[in-house]
Amino acid sequence: MSSHESDQRSIHGNGVPMILLAEDEPSNRDILIEYLKLAGFKVVHAGDGVSALNLFKTYRDAIHLCLVDLNLPELDGLSLVREIRKYSEHVPVFILSGENGALEEIESAGMLNVNRLFQKPFDWETLLREIKDFLKDD
Repeated sequence: MSSHESDQRSIHGNGVPMILLAEDEPSNRDILIEYLKLAGFKVVHAGDGVSALNLFKTYRDAIHLCLVDLNLPELDGLSLVREIRKYSEHVPVFILSGENGALEEIESAGMLNVNRLFQKPFDWETLLREIKDFLKDD
């Protein structure tokens, strides 16, 4: 085992970081799940904010990063992030948005604890690099 593999195992327990994906559009969700799994991540996912919050509560000690769509049914993305922050101030949260002006909406809502914003469509390689960078520092 290389030292890098050893470091990753010590950081993430079994060596497989878990990502919570909250995305209501089935085609986007399926693509992201497949892409993240191919990149070596375990993915738990939900199509609405309430289900995503329940998954976070269930797996909060195992989740290493959250990818949250801004426009989710039942509990919107910003409200989901607020709820996640009640349980963990430290888990990285990336917002995914197809809307122009999402950054202003996040800033006006005081969401300074969102780590990154990705405007759809986004570059997969950039997303993956950012995820790996945040998990490396975990």
